[in-house]
Amino acid sequence: MRASRLTLVTLCLLVVGIGIGAALPHVVARLSYAVEAGQAAAAREQLKQVRDLSKGFQEIVKATRPSVVNVSSVKRIQPSGRRPRTQPPDLEDSPFRDFLGDDLFDRFFRERMPQHGFEMQGQGTGVIVSRDGSVLTNNHVVRDADE
Repeated sequence: MRASRLTLVTLCLLVVGIGIGAALPHVVARLSYAVEAGQAAAAREQLKQVRDLSKGFQEIVKATRPSVVNVSSVKRIQPSGRRPRTQPPDLEDSPFRDFLGDDLFDRFFRERMPQHGFEMQGQGTGVIVSRDGSVLTNNHVVRDADE
């Protein structure tokens, strides 16, 4: 009798264990779905905020786009009229001069200044900052410019 009772208890525990094992994946799936559903709702709300922010940014860009302008400048350079030294003074008595000759030093150290003036051009961007058309730009674009 004791053996049949032990067999019955073991059989009952086995059935309960199989039932729990069979039901457990469904319970876990429902719990994880509930967690995922909550996360999905939070993600949807964040995505809505990002879209609203993006639309606001697009409106700002549309409103300010015409205020960004191209800035071009011209500086006229005139030659100084005097010829620079052909070589540094410390090379007058150089032993290399005796070995290499005068031509090499004259060609290498001679600054070639243009005989006539030329124009240097600068270019950049700026932003219109007032209704009268004042433009804000970097100094290197317009420094010492003639136009």
